[in-house]
Amino acid sequence: MPTENRPSNTEHALKIHEDPFAELLSGAKTCEVRKDDRGFTVGDTVQLHECGDANYTGRTLRRTITHIQRGYGLPEDMCVLSYAQPAAQHQGEPVAVLCADGSVLTQAECGDAFETCCKVETPLYLNPPTSDGFSAEQMTIQGADGYRNGIKAAAVLAADYPELAQTIRALPLPQ
Repeated sequence: MPTENRPSNTEHALKIHEDPFAELLSGAKTCEVRKDDRGFTVGDTVQLHECGDANYTGRTLRRTITHIQRGYGLPEDMCVLSYAQPAAQHQGEPVAVLCADGSVLTQAECGDAFETCCKVETPLYLNPPTSDGFSAEQMTIQGADGYRNGIKAAAVLAADYPELAQTIRALPLPQ
């Protein structure tokens, strides 16, 4: 198909069944055979939406096409898309902390005690953690688990360092 009138790096939304989705997610599978009806080009992004027997599961993967195989015994309307794993993104440095009582303290509000605050309370970042192919639902579960683990860790640290916990709680809350 001609693609000269189409901008490069197009995003394609595609359905994918549960088994091949799991194989792509684990990294065991890096390519798939697809109907060649969308004018795929190297550099395009595919948003793969996992579907079960009757409907979508809510899980998605985003991959970049690195190679397209056409011909060589494939039917004319089929191709093999090779995918690259998404690049990991660094979260950067924490900019605030989420306290056990639900309040948020910024780095400026914690001052010199910010590094300690990040060890006692849950650090917050400007950039989201890398998804590594996980769906929003999976990342929400991971975040909730991390929050619960952070609360548990804060409780243990507060028990071991009551003066520090009291000092952190005494810091003024943001307005």
